[in-house]
Amino acid sequence: MNDELIDQIAWVGAPVDGASPRGIVLEFSGGGPIKTEPSRGNLAFMQAGGVFVDAYVGPGSWMHEGVRSYLDQLVMGVRRRFDLGPDSPLILIGGSMGGHAALTYPMFSLPRVTAVYANCPVTDLVYHYAERPDLPRQMHHAFRNFGVITETLEVNSPVYNVDRLPDIPYMVVHGEADNQVSKVHHSDRLVAVMKERGLRIEYVPVPGMTHCGAYPDEIGQRVQSFLLAQLGGS
Repeated sequence: MNDELIDQIAWVGAPVDGASPRGIVLEFSGGGPIKTEPSRGNLAFMQAGGVFVDAYVGPGSWMHEGVRSYLDQLVMGVRRRFDLGPDSPLILIGGSMGGHAALTYPMFSLPRVTAVYANCPVTDLVYHYAERPDLPRQMHHAFRNFGVITETLEVNSPVYNVDRLPDIPYMVVHGEADNQVSKVHHSDRLVAVMKERGLRIEYVPVPGMTHCGAYPDEIGQRVQSFLLAQLGGS
């Protein structure tokens, strides 16, 4: 994947303030507008040498095989652009469907993932299929499966595939007032099986927080410290 194509299909923010590239922070959104400029939070990573990449995968993609192949090529292309080696940090972040992507991509990825941060993530596609009326349509089209889809959803759900998750640091934040992605059926279940396997998981339930809502400053600082530590910053 060359630079021209990368810039057509993703948003790439280079390190700023003279920082040398250290690694990639790859963000998955759960929908919303296409990114055109960095947020204040993005700049913290770019100042620490992070190449911040918004990997646009479209709404309702659910990390199907084609998306995974695209991401492999995108990561390798961005590493070539910034002269980053194959062992340079690759940190995944995302919320909601983007949280599902951040947790699911490492189960299949060719590039080695360094760490994952997920906010209110979908972890069980079988349960989520019935959580909203629009979701069955999304999932059948994403996976090009128009029959019984349960097995396909299980294969692409972290909660059923914890043995495929790499042994890396994870951080999960989930609001206790989330009425779109059930904390009990998604994050609580995933974190429990991750701990059973002995994976390194920092879990932060947030009282009163709604779906991907604003969390207190102290939690934001914990998230930023976690991510910067994986990048090699401070």
